[in-house]
Amino acid sequence: FVSSTLEYRNPLNNIFFNINYGYNTRTSNIIFNTSYNGLQTTVVGENLDNTSSSNSGRVELGKYFPKFKTNASVGYSYSLGKSQQLQAILITTSDDISNFPPPTEADFQNVKSNNQGITFKFNNNYFSWLSVDYNASLSFVKSEIFGTKYTKNTSKNFNHTLSTYLYPIKDHTIGFTWDELQFQNAGETKKNSFYDISYQYSLVQEKMDIELKVVNIANTNVFEDIRFDSQLNQVRQTSVNIRPRQVLLTVKFNFK
Repeated sequence: FVSSTLEYRNPLNNIFFNINYGYNTRTSNIIFNTSYNGLQTTVVGENLDNTSSSNSGRVELGKYFPKFKTNASVGYSYSLGKSQQLQAILITTSDDISNFPPPTEADFQNVKSNNQGITFKFNNNYFSWLSVDYNASLSFVKSEIFGTKYTKNTSKNFNHTLSTYLYPIKDHTIGFTWDELQFQNAGETKKNSFYDISYQYSLVQEKMDIELKVVNIANTNVFEDIRFDSQLNQVRQTSVNIRPRQVLLTVKFNFK
């Protein structure tokens, strides 16, 4: 594994800049063989030599704007990975996996993945009674499989978080958070939005904070995503049941 980082900071102009590059290569004598029947997945380690490698880089540029009391930064990342794998065996409930012949290196699939991402961060404290934080990331993933047949897949993911805090009266804070996660693949999009609101009262002399928070205001009961599984060589959709709307009361202490 080889990695290098270059950083530049100019406090006079409130600018920072960094670049990172990494290269990794690995040889392993174990590869995992997966069988799947729609209900159960079985993974077995096979004693076969295989290799993988990756190149990755990231660049980020940020600046502080004193006049507006604002921090902003933008970043770009890129990675290219190559690996070998065994395609998952799709079986029926009546099949016995032990009856299948053991895999050999001739059964390997070569997988190439290309991942590009863009990030944006923003923080503003221009008003004494308001602060705003915003983080966003957009990624594109291209996967190629070279095996018994050639497969190509492209997916796009977008995530962002907006946090706003109001300070109407001394020692009182009202917060609002909006999280959104989007997954796009094979012409379908899964969108998940979550909203939280909170009120906090700070007892400075007692070194204690009391917070009342409502989580998942929209009462979303299911988290959904859609991804490409290179081992199964297919697009998979996942739905996970999550907690509904909740009301939480938190008391924080500081003993220092």
